[in-house]
Amino acid sequence: VTHAAVGARLLARWGFPENICTIVKCHHQAPAEAAPFERKAAVIQVANYVAYQIIANPSDNKTATECHPEAMSLLNLTDDDIPRIVAQTQESMQRVQGLLSLVT
Repeated sequence: VTHAAVGARLLARWGFPENICTIVKCHHQAPAEAAPFERKAAVIQVANYVAYQIIANPSDNKTATECHPEAMSLLNLTDDDIPRIVAQTQESMQRVQGLLSLVT
């Protein structure tokens, strides 16, 4: 049993919509497995990949999470786009952290 399967079952039990449950269940698989929610599944898979790139410790011996080629293709992305997306995400996170520090 995978964390994706458990997460999807919990979300279904809690009454989340079918599309969210399906996307969570399939977020490490080819987006076609999440039909008819392929594009949304591709977005989540790329987001998961980007998040891993941000938090991963390069010295870890863990196998890096990968993004299914179909997800990249559905979103018209290439491997060369990922560093830019990672950098943009990190910049956005820093802006949000700055805003949050204003209210604390």
